[in-house]
Amino acid sequence: KLVVDFYDKCDEVWTVSESAADTLHGYGYKKRIVVMPNGTDAPTIDTNDRRKAAEAFGLGEETVFLFVGQQDWKKNIERILLAAEEIKRRAFPFKLVMVGMGPHADDIRKRASFLGLDEHMVYTGHISDSSMLAGLYQCADLFVFPSLYDTAGLVVLEAATFGTPSVVVRGSSAAEVIKNGV
Repeated sequence: KLVVDFYDKCDEVWTVSESAADTLHGYGYKKRIVVMPNGTDAPTIDTNDRRKAAEAFGLGEETVFLFVGQQDWKKNIERILLAAEEIKRRAFPFKLVMVGMGPHADDIRKRASFLGLDEHMVYTGHISDSSMLAGLYQCADLFVFPSLYDTAGLVVLEAATFGTPSVVVRGSSAAEVIKNGV
């Protein structure tokens, strides 16, 4: 009721995704909602950024999976770790690069270690250098973003601008911007 009362007082309501609009309508909001999807700058791709990121984080020939975001269980990071455990079990060479900080960063490291993933994990912490982040997107073979929490993950668009495909949960907000095979 409080949420709907607040939005009822607004002249216009915008969201970044259809699913966010659906959620608000599900709360009982009846008025029109404008959906304005997120956007991102078109980057200048510099192969030196890729080289620097690979050197900085010890990335070589193995497949690189990348997650960029708050280190918080609500981002469905457990799903990423369980998938990594399965990939390890199949003896597939990979690195899982976790970019970001958050309230569960230590617990995520402990869980990854418990699953026997230490040699496959790279934790970068927060990266404010845009060229280093660009390099990591370029190093990644696959961007992993299984969040069911986010309304429209900008990181999926960022990955796409570097030609990095994403895997997301079908039906999630993050999936709205993805066209299979495109």
